[in-house]
Amino acid sequence: MLSFAITSQFKDKVMCDVVKLDTCGMVLGSLYLYARKAIFYREHNQYHFFKKVIEYVVHSHHTKANML
Repeated sequence: MLSFAITSQFKDKVMCDVVKLDTCGMVLGSLYLYARKAIFYREHNQYHFFKKVIEYVVHSHHTKANML
């Protein structure tokens, strides 16, 4: 069981398998996304999650491109 927080308001737990990653990260599978009624908006690269009728919006992490 893994407890995690995306924001100070969105805290959750998920039962998961552990896989070694080169970087720190989590991959939420389709069962979790279905249970949280997640919607992915490709154009804006963001997820909308619903938990206890509250909507949470998760934006992608923006990194600056290396300009040479």
